[in-house]
Amino acid sequence: MLPILTLLTCVLDWGRQNGALISESIAIRPTVYGGKGMFATEDIPASTELIRIPDRLQLGVTQLAEGDDAEMQDLARSLPWRDVIDRGLTFLPAAISVCAELRRGDASVFCDYLRMIPAEYSNAVAPWDGTGDGDDPPPSLSTSAPVVAAAVGARRRTMRLVHDRLAPPSLSLRDLCWASAVVTSRAFTRARPRVPAPGRIGHIAAADATRILPAIDACNHGGPEGANAEVKNRDGGGPDPHSASLLSTRAIAAGEEVLLDYSGGRGLANDKLLLDYGFVLPENRHDTAALRLVEDLLPALPTIDGERAGMQNVAAEDLAEIQALIVAVAASPAARAQGTPVLFGPNGRPSLPTLALALALSCRGPGDVARILAPVREARGTPDGDDSPSDLLLKKIVFGADGGHQELAGVALRAAAAAALVRMSLSSDAPSGAGAFDDMARQYCDTHRETLQRAAMEV
Repeated sequence: MLPILTLLTCVLDWGRQNGALISESIAIRPTVYGGKGMFATEDIPASTELIRIPDRLQLGVTQLAEGDDAEMQDLARSLPWRDVIDRGLTFLPAAISVCAELRRGDASVFCDYLRMIPAEYSNAVAPWDGTGDGDDPPPSLSTSAPVVAAAVGARRRTMRLVHDRLAPPSLSLRDLCWASAVVTSRAFTRARPRVPAPGRIGHIAAADATRILPAIDACNHGGPEGANAEVKNRDGGGPDPHSASLLSTRAIAAGEEVLLDYSGGRGLANDKLLLDYGFVLPENRHDTAALRLVEDLLPALPTIDGERAGMQNVAAEDLAEIQALIVAVAASPAARAQGTPVLFGPNGRPSLPTLALALALSCRGPGDVARILAPVREARGTPDGDDSPSDLLLKKIVFGADGGHQELAGVALRAAAAAALVRMSLSSDAPSGAGAFDDMARQYCDTHRETLQRAAMEV
């Protein structure tokens, strides 16, 4: 079992006692929205180093590889990497490292730090403990946001599989899930981490760049717009080239919260925030809404059948080529990067691969087919041409379609979004789960509904 976690001392004091450089200009205080955060106690100029965490205080696979917990080392070395990557569980090596430090107890330099961390988390894998129907995602997600529900279910099932097949009896599933939640909500991906020798944990685990940076991890998420600090390697070739520093990116006034951008400038949609961090932002300008190709978009196509009579005049070989393009776009790097072939942005507009996919599905006849296939055939004849559509090719497909075809694709996408909204309204009486993650899942469904409402009107 996990130790009872009590606040023994402020994490900033723990850092100072163990060799971290901590500015006297910051303090940990309660936030107005719940929980705690880091605040400036006096005016802080831009480019000020607020915290520097030496390499030895960065918790990750280095401690695991250089330690003596053979059971945890064996677990890291035997991870099923294809499933781990496909299910978004790349946090597992660092989570196993956290478990190993917990097992060391007072012998670990991180012992007091880990005791300060809350005993309960609210993200996709914690405080879930795999009992009963625990593999199932919250009912609100299953009925209102099935794409996200599938991601939650996949994470939980794979966590259970890894634990049941590979973990030693001394490691409970609950402890592994707690450590995983600690990593996903608190850790950073380092640009230049110290890479340990792979012998004890394997080459893939040893290459993991995830590190928990105590004290720095007290900073909350401000997004690209609200962040006023960043994490960087400051020393370069200095005495501790792998140290990590928290630097102010602009002047921070006394009393202002010190905020990071967890996304590194890209912005995080609410599904990512929910899955990894266990919260959502009600007005998130980076939010998205995901639908499914087979279950959501294809059933919407009959709404435009009246405009597609000319497809009976398309040559069989051209039809086959269009069908192959649909499959290729759905599996393209751009579609995989967004997590689903059908995605709407915060303004309700479809992503590039989504619009290209809708255009391929909504051709009205030989003319539309020829315009859609022209850039595909052109790309096929180039030295770099392959079967996986690039972003450039997707843009050529979209901009090569005429206005009428683009409008028809928009009709199909609006119909898919509208049908998803109907499904959400019909399922509003679905049973609600209990727990913090279930509560946050319901909030996510509210933001998901708002984005779909914009998609139903503005495509």
